[in-house]
Amino acid sequence: MRAAFWIPLALCTAAALTANPSGGVASLSGDTAHFVAFAYLAAALFAAHFRGGPTAGVVLWLLAFGVLIEVGQTFIDGRSGELLDVAVDAFGIAIGCAAYRLWARRRRAVVAP
Repeated sequence: MRAAFWIPLALCTAAALTANPSGGVASLSGDTAHFVAFAYLAAALFAAHFRGGPTAGVVLWLLAFGVLIEVGQTFIDGRSGELLDVAVDAFGIAIGCAAYRLWARRRRAVVAP
């Protein structure tokens, strides 16, 4: 389960810090790619490391990652760090956290007698 978080995190980092990204993610709009990536990463981080833990840990961890990516992009030709991207990341994180919590609640209801 941890690989389901760490491998996509590494791929997102590589894509974000590449001068001219190519492939499937580049075909999405920038905002859509940010939203989808961070929603998935939030749910995967919960599943891999936080399970029943606090939502704040997931939110803070991924927001810090998003800010670091944007700062890192300021040092790459053809890239720029944008505050709007962090806002889209935050929206994706919120949706990912909510989706995981909803899934976990439904799973507990099915498993419990």
